[in-house]
Amino acid sequence: MKQVLIVFSLFSIAFSNNTAAQDSTKQYQLPQLLTYYYNVKNALVAGDATSASANALAFTKTVNSIDYKVISEGNVHILANDAGKIAETKDIKKQRQYLPTSPQIWQRCKGSK
Repeated sequence: MKQVLIVFSLFSIAFSNNTAAQDSTKQYQLPQLLTYYYNVKNALVAGDATSASANALAFTKTVNSIDYKVISEGNVHILANDAGKIAETKDIKKQRQYLPTSPQIWQRCKGSK
């Protein structure tokens, strides 16, 4: 649980720093991405594997649409891969394992351009 809260905190800090300088489309993408992340996290806490999977899929689609000027290509692929693992399974235990393996989220977003 501590890992989830740490990842959550770092993720929100990373995205809040990038929105001010972006155009309206980019400004929409990052908060939307963060919303999907929160939804995944909340679903995992509640034990709702279906919702976690659906929101992880939406996260994946959104992160794949982000301009590489906002988040680098390599970081986009890593974030999409991590979320894709959650989206692919309906096993809540496996989904929970994949979220803590994403402490790199901070590093990936910190490396944003």
